[in-house]
Amino acid sequence: MASIGQILDDLNSPPPNKQEEAADFIRRLKGDAERTVLQSLSDTAGSLAETEAGDLAQIIEAGCERVDAGEW
Repeated sequence: MASIGQILDDLNSPPPNKQEEAADFIRRLKGDAERTVLQSLSDTAGSLAETEAGDLAQIIEAGCERVDAGEW
């Protein structure tokens, strides 16, 4: 896997018009990832009944007060 430094070096080597194409491609990738997250949230919205959501909220509130690395 290439390091960030190697990727930046690679992005700086083409002519400016090609650098802009690369930047546009990266922006599209970022947008695709954001749309995927939003779609996943939309797909699962309402999947818990109100009582289940309340129970889950209480469990999170109680369980997130501490971290026990031994349970990992």
